[in-house]
Amino acid sequence: MQIRPDGIKGNQLDIIEFKKEGSTLSKGQRKLKELVDKGELKVRYVVLDVKLPEGFDVTVRE
Repeated sequence: MQIRPDGIKGNQLDIIEFKKEGSTLSKGQRKLKELVDKGELKVRYVVLDVKLPEGFDVTVRE
């Protein structure tokens, strides 16, 4: 998940999901939406440090 500044307004964070018209949410997405809608979601901001192996490559998806 990527957090973009335009999804943050005051003390509110909008989770924005782009879906193809007519497609459905996955089981995990439905659960997340349910927790948010009910106001039952506790949020933590976690940053993980990762050591990448030599030769690890990242490319832009076309």
